[in-house]
Amino acid sequence: MRILTFLAATALLAAAPASAHADDPYCSYVDNIAAAQAAVLVAPELFGSAGLVNAGSELTGDSNVAFETGLRVTVGLRYDFADLYRGLVTDDAAAADCRRYLALQHLEAYLDAGREAGVGAAAAAQLQVLDELLPQAEARLREVRDEVEAGRAGLEELNATQLRVADLRSRAADARLAAERDNAPDSGGRSLGELRRTFLEADAALAAAEADVREATAWEVGIRGGYDQVIGDAREVPIFALVSVGWSFGQPFQRAAHNRAADARRAWVASGEGGTAGRAEELRRELIAVRGVERQRLAEAQVLLADLQARLQAVQDLESSRLRRFADALWFEWARLRVEEAGLAARLAALDGLLGS
Repeated sequence: MRILTFLAATALLAAAPASAHADDPYCSYVDNIAAAQAAVLVAPELFGSAGLVNAGSELTGDSNVAFETGLRVTVGLRYDFADLYRGLVTDDAAAADCRRYLALQHLEAYLDAGREAGVGAAAAAQLQVLDELLPQAEARLREVRDEVEAGRAGLEELNATQLRVADLRSRAADARLAAERDNAPDSGGRSLGELRRTFLEADAALAAAEADVREATAWEVGIRGGYDQVIGDAREVPIFALVSVGWSFGQPFQRAAHNRAADARRAWVASGEGGTAGRAEELRRELIAVRGVERQRLAEAQVLLADLQARLQAVQDLESSRLRRFADALWFEWARLRVEEAGLAARLAALDGLLGS
C-alpha cells in the first residue's frame, strides 16, 4: 500500500498543470481542464465489493457440499500504469494546444493587418521628414509675405506658396494620425513565412499529442491488491495482489485511422478556404506583389529627387526674383518627393522584415 501511495503522490506532482503561459486565459483554461482529467487518471483507485458467493467446502470442510453460500468481502487499491501514461499525455496535449493557440494568435494578427502591413511605419517615417521640412517651408512663406509687403512679389505667388505649405501641413496631420492608429503586431523579428511554419508545427504537434491520448486507451498495465475474505473461512492471511495486462486488437486500426486523419488535417489547415496557413500564404503572395510595386515607385522617386536636387543647386544662388520663385517651386516639389521617398523606404523595410528579404 505504501508503494501505491508513493506512486500516486509522484504521479499527481507530474500531472500538475503547466504554468509557462499561465497569464493567458485560454492556456490557463486548457491547462486546468487537463489537470482535472489527469487527476483522476494518475491517482490509485479504491474498490470494494460484498456479496454472496458459492463457498463450497471452504466453509463446511465437506468436499461433498458443492453449493454452500457465504458472504464475501473484498476491499483494495488498484493502480493502472496505462492510466498514468494517459494522464501525462493529456497534460502534454494541453500544452500543445496552448502553443498552437499562441502561434495562431500571432499569425492571425498579421492576417488582420493584411495589405496594410508597413503603412504605419511609412507614416512614422513621413512624419519625421515633415517635422524637419515644415519649419523651412514656413520660413519660405514668411520671405514671400515680406516681399509682397515690399512690393517685390504679387499676391498670386503668395497664394501659391500658402497652398504648398498647407499641403505639407495636411500631409503631416495625415501621417501623424496614421502613425497613431498603427497597431501593427510585434512579430518578434520573425517573417510571415516563419510565423506560418511555427503555426503548422504547433498544429501538427497538437494533432500528434491528441493521437497519443487516444492510442493510450488501447493498453492496460495495472496492479491491484487488498483484503479478500469469505466470512467464516479459516484463511489466516486474507489478502491478495495481482498484476494485469491488457491490449485491444483495435489498436493497429486506430493507428491507421490516425495517420489518415493527420493527412486530412494538414490539407485542411493549409487550404486557402478558411485555413489559416492557406490564407497566410495568399497574403504573402499579395505582399510580395505590393513590395514589387513599392520598390519601383521608390526607384522612380529617387531619380526625380536627384534631378530636382541638381536643379535646385543650379538656381538657388542666383539673385533673380523670377529664378527665386522657380527655386521655391522646385523646393516644394523636392520636399513632396522626399516625404514620399521616406514613406516608401520605410514600408519596403517593413515588408522585407515581414516577408524575409
